[in-house]
Amino acid sequence: MILWYFIAATAGQVSPEPLTISIDSKERIEMASDTFVVFADETAATAAAWFDELNAAAGGGLRRTTAARYRDNGFALYIGVANKHASFRERRLRRTLDNAPSVGAQGYRLMIDRRGVVIAGTDDAGVRNGVATLLQLFGDDSSLPQTRIRDEPEIAIRAVRLRYRPNAEQIRELARARCNVVIIETADWWDLNTANVESWRATFSELRALGIEPIPAVDPSNGAEALLARIPAAAETQMGIDQLVLNDDAWSSLSHPNVIETAESPVRVRANGEYFQAGRDYVITQTENSATDTSWQIRRIANSKIPIGELVDVIYGYVLSGSRKADPFAPQYQAAVRDAVQKLVAVLNSQYLHIGHANPGTTNRRRGERDPFAESLKAMVDAAGSNIQLIAYANAYRNPRTRDYVNLLPHNTLLDIRAPYGPPPIGTPDAPDIAWARTLDRPLLLSIQAVQMDALPALETAAQTQNLAGIIADDIGVAKMAWSSGRSKLPWARVLNDYFETRLWNPGDIEAFEALVARANEQTARGIAPERELESFRNWFEKNRGRLPAKDAEFVQGHYTRILEWVRLESEFRRGDGRNTLRDLTDLVQRHAAAVPEYPENRRSTIVHTIDSAGRFVPS
Repeated sequence: MILWYFIAATAGQVSPEPLTISIDSKERIEMASDTFVVFADETAATAAAWFDELNAAAGGGLRRTTAARYRDNGFALYIGVANKHASFRERRLRRTLDNAPSVGAQGYRLMIDRRGVVIAGTDDAGVRNGVATLLQLFGDDSSLPQTRIRDEPEIAIRAVRLRYRPNAEQIRELARARCNVVIIETADWWDLNTANVESWRATFSELRALGIEPIPAVDPSNGAEALLARIPAAAETQMGIDQLVLNDDAWSSLSHPNVIETAESPVRVRANGEYFQAGRDYVITQTENSATDTSWQIRRIANSKIPIGELVDVIYGYVLSGSRKADPFAPQYQAAVRDAVQKLVAVLNSQYLHIGHANPGTTNRRRGERDPFAESLKAMVDAAGSNIQLIAYANAYRNPRTRDYVNLLPHNTLLDIRAPYGPPPIGTPDAPDIAWARTLDRPLLLSIQAVQMDALPALETAAQTQNLAGIIADDIGVAKMAWSSGRSKLPWARVLNDYFETRLWNPGDIEAFEALVARANEQTARGIAPERELESFRNWFEKNRGRLPAKDAEFVQGHYTRILEWVRLESEFRRGDGRNTLRDLTDLVQRHAAAVPEYPENRRSTIVHTIDSAGRFVPS
């Protein structure tokens, strides 16, 4: 038996929760099939990215136009930036907007009444955010409730980290979650070519049309497999010295495969302190000996200066099989970095770049006093130039040895603080410590590597940190929470997650209610009688009442008790105890309707009439 249960859709149907919201669900407005959507001229192309979805939600038939062409005064959807939409200067709409307090960047005001629908964004991002909210308000019959909403984000940058190319539906999901940045990690950045560049262009275009800025993540300092696969000579090299006897008529094998033989790193031969000349005194060659390794051989050239029959030193650089480390001192490395960055800028119009560099010491040696970490960082900064906004991991500069390297980064570089994954260990503070990062004198981003409930302490830190520019989440739900991380319609206590086996934070009424229904369904599927589950719940509730905010306690106790009562009555009805069961069911419907704000009276009366007149157990 699968239980479905009715709870009236109120403000909880809008997610993330707006700054202020007033919905009159009883007064619904029907959308005529020929209603105009009036975009501001300046933002028509951007806002129109949502038009197809709006049209579908409204049941089809919407007509699209701009303020410059619209001359009617009838019901319409007016969508645009507040100070750029010509229709908003008309007396009728101007009065409506003047009565609604303004909002900040990325914010919007949404008004729905008999005169029309108004979405007035502070900027283009605010317009898109307002449309995303409007789409949530359409009913199954394409009607809209009378509504007034003011909204703006608490955290300016709400980024999601991806390791794949998002498809069209995933991009829509990101937009609905109010994400405005995606950071994309892919090996393709090291090899943009005719096979992949057009698909990436299309993806970047789709993201930007919905107000999401795509940022490539290019970090050759950590896991440079893609770079090395294309340019092996950029790998970090080891030094090998073989002692061999070189002859004119036989090849001698070097002891290490994968030799790096370039003008900057030649294979050299030395005997008695004298160095000999390649091509005149000796010759080298390579042969494939496996799918990944290459063997190298050397022999003496006839009439060369190398003594016949004597041991000589053969000095060369080589790369360990499967190496993931690049050599920032290698010219090939620096050329590859420049090439990759220049292509991202020229081909994808990238204005931002996440350069990583989280781990000082990812290379295993120094060249004199030069540090490979600093050399790699400098190569990325030089390649980006002054027109690219950089993001780099902050944690590298917590190390005293590398702290001063932060000065290699432009002053506007966003520093990405990597918060630990999952809930903090017992006995440690809930919120991540980021005080050290503030001393780096750079704007900060907080990377949250946790999901929903576990991310709460980090989000609270982000919302309360004045100089924090935003967050980067691995989970889209966390990015969505960041829009209104300090607001709580129903402050879902953590102890409730333990009992109901959920991972909720700041759920709306419907989402919280669905968690109760899911628990009842699961217990029924396990064969646990509703009376037994109710007894278990009541025992747990009495033990934990003191840990629950009053609003949580009232909501959970009342609704879960009625849900289990409904399950019990249905079971009794199936066993044949019809008359008493139906009487109790009528009483339950009356009590539930009284407990749910704005429960539709026509729905209550229809259910009660069906029970009383037809003697039917109405499906929950």
